[in-house]
Amino acid sequence: MKGHTLLRGKTWAFVDIGTDPATGKRRQKWASGFERERDAKATRDYIARIERGEAVAKSSDTVASYRRDQWLPLRRLKVRESTWAGYEAEQGREFIGFIRGDRLEGLWILMLTSDMRRGELIGLKWADGDLDADRLAVRRARVAVGYRVVWS
Repeated sequence: MKGHTLLRGKTWAFVDIGTDPATGKRRQKWASGFERERDAKATRDYIARIERGEAVAKSSDTVASYRRDQWLPLRRLKVRESTWAGYEAEQGREFIGFIRGDRLEGLWILMLTSDMRRGELIGLKWADGDLDADRLAVRRARVAVGYRVVWS
């Protein structure tokens, strides 16, 4: 990975200089606000690992959307059509059997069956649910900002 770290004011930053594979043109991406140079270098090295396929980049995909849009279509190519009919239900039952008894079992099932993001799930409170109407409202989320977890 190309790029370098530098001191910008009182904090460290790094610029990732690479080329766009589609156009071949030079591109820059800045990341700043690091208190120490080694933190900036560690982040730069992590991005390099992502680009080499050694690490997974962060994504806003939900578990349900990843499973539906990416994993299942690839899996479908590897099984017979007759097998595919019950595959989704079978996988769901297998996962639910695996998490049975876990203290977060309800959270796992909600994650599996909804398109809610992790922060939205963690941000739920009892007041957000209406059991009589079978409704759940997302009113807040928990997110990490600068190594601190905050409400958004």
